[in-house]
Amino acid sequence: MVDVIEIPAPAVDVLGNLTVVWVAGAVPATITAAAVKAGKRVTYSFIPGGWAPDQTQDIVKDPRKSLPQDLESLGKINASLKMQYVDSADPNSAAVLLTAYSPGWFFERRSVSNPTDFAAAQTGRVIAGTLGIQSPLNGDDGKFGIEQSMALGSVIRTVTLT
Repeated sequence: MVDVIEIPAPAVDVLGNLTVVWVAGAVPATITAAAVKAGKRVTYSFIPGGWAPDQTQDIVKDPRKSLPQDLESLGKINASLKMQYVDSADPNSAAVLLTAYSPGWFFERRSVSNPTDFAAAQTGRVIAGTLGIQSPLNGDDGKFGIEQSMALGSVIRTVTLT
């Protein structure tokens, strides 16, 4: 077999191609473009590294008496959302919209230009739960900020807008 040069897969730059929307209240059974549009875009409130949904999965060991190696199976998914964003009095900023103990959900759209309007057939992640307290950040980068977590109320899932 002839060895061939591997061609790298094209990647989409994060810069300008990530949109985060906050929608207050309960998650509807079906996520529509209209439901997402009813929310508020908060993408540009986040500082670098400040939008950090995390998902990892446990590996469960399955030891067998006579096998020379333990087997493994997939375990629970561990998910969390920690946020850091600029402190601002602007009524459309995350600092104003993401009030402590508020239920709601985020819609995260990736690999689509931020100004693109939401429409059916677009995909994104839904992250739902209750917002925690807003803790001040020191402003080591020259700007005051806020740190906040979310207690997840459901499994993070990928959906297609209808």
